[in-house]
Parts: sequence; structure tokens; C-alpha cells
Amino acid sequence: MAPKKMLIGGNWKCNGTVEKVKSLVAMLNGGGKFPENAEVVVAPTALHTSYLVENLRKDINVSVQNVWSKEKAGAWTGELTVDLVKDLGVNWTILGHSERRAYCGETPEVVATKVQIALAAGMKVIACIGEKLKDREAGNTMNVCIQQLEPI
Repeated sequence: MAPKKMLIGGNWKCNGTVEKVKSLVAMLNGGGKFPENAEVVVAPTALHTSYLVENLRKDINVSVQNVWSKEKAGAWTGELTVDLVKDLGVNWTILGHSERRAYCGETPEVVATKVQIALAAGMKVIACIGEKLKDREAGNTMNVCIQQLEPI
């Protein structure tokens, strides 16, 4: 049996000045070889994505932190559609992160729609699920996770 493939990922969230991003890219580019059974992905801010695509070593994948719930570019101010993301050369996305669920009102159904759009476009998806502290303390972790996974 082949060894399991590991995913090594880093979500930069809404952090990183231009200088800090250049420094991180230099550090990553100077790092050693990754295990053959590992796939490495980093998710910079949308502002820094093109810099990473152009400057990061090719054995590290670049991901966007979100895609819009519509397939094609259009009048979606501030959003990233899968066709634009793929045109840039990015094939990964993070979807359903807890901040997007909590502060942007993304429901399991919205996340599922985004997952389906991204997968149909040939992207790889990191679909996030998880409970809030109050759910964990109430012993409701599995119910919350199942509710978030079911539509996907």
C-alpha cells in the first residue's frame, strides 16, 4: 500500500506587508526538500497571490483563501471567481473557514455551492469544518461537523 499523502498548509489569513511576504517567500524558497508523500500549500492574502505565483518555488502550491459562489467573472465587487483564479495559475482554494462562517454569514449550503463550483473547475479544495467553543463545551462537536459536511 502506498503511503498516505500528507498535506502541509499555511493560511496567512489577513496578514503580511509586501516586505514580510517577500521575506517569507525567500525563506520558503531557501528551505529544503519536502517528503515525496507531501503536498505543500500556502494561502496568502488576495493582494499577494500573484507575487507568490510568480516568485515561489514550484513545489509549493499557492491557494486563494476563498472563491465566490458564482462560476464566472462579472459584477461581483471584491470577489474572486474560479475562472479568474485559475487564469492566474492558482489551483487551490480554502472554503468554509470559521471566520467566513461567523463574520460573513456563510451557511453550509453556500460553502457546498462554492466547493462544487471549485471542483467543477478542476481546483483542489480545503473544505473547513468545525465547531465553536460553546458547541464543544455542550458536547455537540459531531452534530455541528456533520451539519457542515452534509451539503458538501
